[in-house]
Amino acid sequence: MIAMRQPFVFRLESVLRLRVRAEQKLCGPVAEAQTRVRDCELRLKSIEQLIEAADAQLERDLKRGLVQGARVSAHAAHAAALRAQANQAQTELLAANARLGVAQEALHKAMSQRKSLQKLRERHQDLWSQREQKEQSAVNDEVAARMFGWT
Repeated sequence: MIAMRQPFVFRLESVLRLRVRAEQKLCGPVAEAQTRVRDCELRLKSIEQLIEAADAQLERDLKRGLVQGARVSAHAAHAAALRAQANQAQTELLAANARLGVAQEALHKAMSQRKSLQKLRERHQDLWSQREQKEQSAVNDEVAARMFGWT
């Protein structure tokens, strides 16, 4: 007697697929938040480099005696404007990091939910395989017993 093997069926497969989709949907906001953080960091670095370059230029001009009062006033106004931009960029960076943290936390939660369902599926599949092996072994034993007249 040859037993028809029934395929493995995980009753929560549709829930697992939903968890996978939910996790995939959350990858986009994380990537967008990471991009925003990177952009803010680059902007802040660029502004800081402009401030350093302007300060260095003023210092070189002062050493050479090429600076007039209007130039110092213009530099001070320009430096103040750049520092205001840097403060704004720093604020945006903090906000972007906060959004990134929220997005990563949501993704982590979704990943955890998916992984727990995947582990449950694996355990169910292992149990199913063990039952199938036992049943097949019993069938094989029965066939052998009939062939050799042990029954």
